[in-house]
Amino acid sequence: MLRPFRYRKPFTIEETLKGLLEYGDRAKVVAGGTDLMVQMKQGLLSPQILFDISQIGELRKIEERDDGVYIGAAATMAEIGAWFNSRAGYRALLDGVNSVGSRQVRNVGTIGGNLCNAVPSADTAPPLIALQAELQLVGAGGGSRRIGAEQFFRGPRETILATGELLTGIILPPLNPRQRSRYLKLGPRNGMDLAIVGVAVSVAFNEANQVDGVRVALGAVAPVPLRVKSIEDYLVGKHLTEETAEECGRLAQEACSPISDLRASADYRREMVAVLTKRALLECVRQIEGGKAQ
Repeated sequence: MLRPFRYRKPFTIEETLKGLLEYGDRAKVVAGGTDLMVQMKQGLLSPQILFDISQIGELRKIEERDDGVYIGAAATMAEIGAWFNSRAGYRALLDGVNSVGSRQVRNVGTIGGNLCNAVPSADTAPPLIALQAELQLVGAGGGSRRIGAEQFFRGPRETILATGELLTGIILPPLNPRQRSRYLKLGPRNGMDLAIVGVAVSVAFNEANQVDGVRVALGAVAPVPLRVKSIEDYLVGKHLTEETAEECGRLAQEACSPISDLRASADYRREMVAVLTKRALLECVRQIEGGKAQ
């Protein structure tokens, strides 16, 4: 059963921050509520007050800006999927948002909620890390900071957000025109389920189709979403072939530290990391050689 709680619906970021400062750890922010309400019903969380940010205009925007693409933290998965549906290079994020829950969940669930829930299997975290996203955090008094997406997570269900601080948006830097990306998720079913393994890759190619830059991020195989820097060191300057992609899969295996649980064993997860890393990288090659936007 839900314990009694207060509810406020601020219409500005400033009003939200004032409330968070007043109530501190007794407050929680809600937008879609697809994760938060489940945890409250299970008794895992019992906030005294909820601040509903779903109607704050700045937090719902998705737009191109001078420094890249801005995504408000309260933008829903469905809205993000529609906006990025035909944009070259961002396929990994499109894959990620489209694999979150059901269509009903995607219509209300937000990208900020998916990140702040901070489960290792979050479907938007590896794509954002692979795409070099920065997160914009705003605290009481208006002070703000930007951090790389991979720096946001401290552990399962734990982020670096300070008391009274709010995730307001995600900034994706401009892409190289010859950059392609994918996110591949292994789960019991195509949708609805948490990832057993998630792999996001982003690859920039030069005119000779050699790798100019690459980022690989893994989900559900470590306490936090994991960037595999050893692949970046190995692959830059090479052609992406069956052989080099196979080696990248091996490097991803070495980097991860999965656990065994009811959904999969650690050994199975480790094996699938190699398979999905190789597959995602080779799909980026096929995209660029075929001249496809996605």
